[in-house]
Parts: sequence; structure tokens; C-alpha cells
Amino acid sequence: MFRIICKNLWARRKRNIWLFLELIVVTIVTWVVIDPVIVNYYVLHNELNFDVDRLVLLEGQTNGETGKRWQEENPDAESQVLDSLCNLEAQNTVATIRTWSEVEHATYCATYGFLNGNASLMGTMTKAGDDGFVMWYKWIEFPQNAEFFQTYGFRPLPGSPSLAELDNMHFEENDKIITRTMANALLPGVENPVGKRLSEMDTIWNNVNGDFRVAAVIEDIRYRSTTNEPYVFVKPEEGKDFGYLHYVVRMKEGVDLDDFCANFNNHPPKDIDGYYLTINRAMKYRDQMDEVAESMGVYSEMKLKVIVAVLFLINLCLGVIGAFYLQTRQRREEAGIMRSFGARRGRIMAMLMTEGWILTTVAWVIGCGIYLLWALHEGLSTTVNENAEMYAVPVDWTHRFWVHFPFVSLIVYGILILVVLVGILAPAYRMSRINPVDALHED
Repeated sequence: MFRIICKNLWARRKRNIWLFLELIVVTIVTWVVIDPVIVNYYVLHNELNFDVDRLVLLEGQTNGETGKRWQEENPDAESQVLDSLCNLEAQNTVATIRTWSEVEHATYCATYGFLNGNASLMGTMTKAGDDGFVMWYKWIEFPQNAEFFQTYGFRPLPGSPSLAELDNMHFEENDKIITRTMANALLPGVENPVGKRLSEMDTIWNNVNGDFRVAAVIEDIRYRSTTNEPYVFVKPEEGKDFGYLHYVVRMKEGVDLDDFCANFNNHPPKDIDGYYLTINRAMKYRDQMDEVAESMGVYSEMKLKVIVAVLFLINLCLGVIGAFYLQTRQRREEAGIMRSFGARRGRIMAMLMTEGWILTTVAWVIGCGIYLLWALHEGLSTTVNENAEMYAVPVDWTHRFWVHFPFVSLIVYGILILVVLVGILAPAYRMSRINPVDALHED
């Protein structure tokens, strides 16, 4: 049967050439349209690796009028005095929040570069030598002994201190907590990097001297929900800016976050009214992440790409299905002859479907090959880490070219096969049941 199918395809090569060229073009265009949608969808729905579904964010800020009045009354006092007063009030406020019946843990941070916030803190590490690389990283600052780690619910790796231990630990200025992927890149082959010392600008990493000490290793976290950046480290706060104050609250299991935020915003608790600090509103941490994504235009861009992809797929379906539908219907006489010689209905349908599959597969291979040449030069759609190929450890499959390319190619192949077989199925089904006399009489 396969030999007959190949002979049929060769005999009809002049008629099939346009379908073949159309499938090649459709393969390339489908790649261009589908790839960024798949990558962006993956990033937006990838695991954050901290307990975000039970987190509430309380947005705070300094009371401007109070601060101004305090400075007028104490003109000779340094600004650190006011910061100390704000810090004391923030600690008292978060201690009060922890007493609420719905709350499991709570912490506060006074930095604009908090996890999934609007701003970001970034830097680079350089490793020289044949295996050297430049690593762009983000960092998060945390207040010591403030239930920061238990509140967020990070996931420490084996050999690292527990979350409770991290919250009670005294950190030196150069102690840092790094993510798993960052540890693999900086200390390849080291089973437990805890206690190792690293230098940010050096020819080699060493275990004795260095700019910082690895205090713990946690599972990869995403600095922002719209990106896939696991090169993150967590370090003690060097200073506080209470203009960016916020409280992060981890609710107990079963607490409805929407109800909690609505009650808080409609009836602000009186026991956290501050003299120097105020709380503006309560919101789910995921809502805050969505606000940041909206402000950056990520969701709008994603919606546009999805709309383009949907419109393209609709036109693809209509165009390719219509072309194969008409092409298959023109073979009624051939089907009638086969039926007159005793060919079974299933055999006729299998032959027509297999021809479409072969035609699509060859066109897909050529189309992906053409796109591969372009992708090797320009690169594939990836996450924000455009320089991931410079790192010792790639971020994930989106940055591993020879994983990314076949993965998306198979998705493109599945779409093409589905569309082509749908276009062939209906006319092939009717033709397989046609009366041989009627088919020969009509043609």
C-alpha cells in the first residue's frame, strides 16, 4: 500500500506542488506565531516556588505630615533618628498583625526592590577562564529576625537551614542566600554549597576568601512573575527606606483572602494606626503581581500575541482544510475505480489520509529546516534572560536551543497534521462510501 501511495503522490506531483509549498510556508509562519505564545504562557504559569496563594500585601508608607512636623520640631536631629522611630513603629505594627486570628506569619520590608515589586535590584558576577561567564543577577533584601522566610514560604534545599532557622539566624553583612540554579552555575559539582565563599569579581571561585558567604540555598524563585530569572540571591537589608514600606502577611490555611482584604479596606483595623507610618490598602499578593505585569504592558502584549495566534490558526484551518477538501473531492473517479476493483472503504480512507500525512510531514521537515537556519542566526523566543547562553547552567528548556526547537516543532507538527487530516477526513469518508457506478458516471 505504501508503494501505491508514493506512486500516487508522484503521479499527482503537479497538482500537489502548490499544496506542498503552502504547507512549507504555513509551517514557517506557524513557528513565528506560536513560539512566543508558548514561551510567554509558560513563563506566566511557571512555578514561583514560594507560597504566594496565601500571601496578602499591606501597602504602607510614611506619614508625610508627621515626618515634616517632626523635622521642624527637631531641626538638629539626624534623619537616622526618624528612621529608627519608623523602624520601631513598623516592628510594633507587624507584631500586632501576627496576633490576628487569621494570620500565620507576617513580616515587613522597607525597600523598593521587593519580590515581584515594580522595581528591581540587579548586578553582575564575572568568572574568568575558559569556562568563564558573566552572570546578571537580581537580589532581594530582607529584614533580619522578622519572619521573612516563613512568611514567604521559600523552599530550602537539603543541607540548608530551615525557614525557622533562617528567621532566627544572625546574618553577617556578606552572607547571602542563593537559588539552586545560581548555586549550580557558581559551584558546579558541589553537593552542598552552604558555607562556601565566593568572589564577585575574580578569576576563580574559592572556598576560603571572597566577597560573600553562602548562608543557604533555596529552590529557584522568580524575581518577577512575568520573567524567568532564577539567578537571584537574598541578602540582609543594608538600609531602610520607609517611603517603600510594605507588610507581607501569610494567612492561615482556609482563610478567604478576598474577604480578608475587603474587610481590611472597608474597615481598617484601629490597632495598627501609626503615628509615623500608615497602611493604604490590603491586596492579594497575586493581585499586586498582576498590577505590576499590567503596568509593564506584559499582559497587553500577551493578549495581542494570543489574538494574532488565534486569528492565524482560524485562517490556517480554513485555508488548509479548504485546499485539501477540494483536492480530495476531485478524486471521486479514482475512488470509484478502486471500489469497482473491490477496495475496502477503510483502505481508501487510509490511503488518502496517509498521502496527506506524508505530504504534511515532508513539508514540515523542510519548513522547520528553513526556520532552523533563521533561528540559529537570530535565536528563538525566550524569556527575559536573553544572555542565558552565557551562563554555565541554562535557565530552562526555553534557553536550551536543542530542546526548545524540537519541542515547539512538534507542537507545530501536531497542529498541521490535525488541520490537514480534518480537511481530508470528510471528503474521504464520503468517497469511500460512494457507489462505483455513480462515481464513474459523474466523471
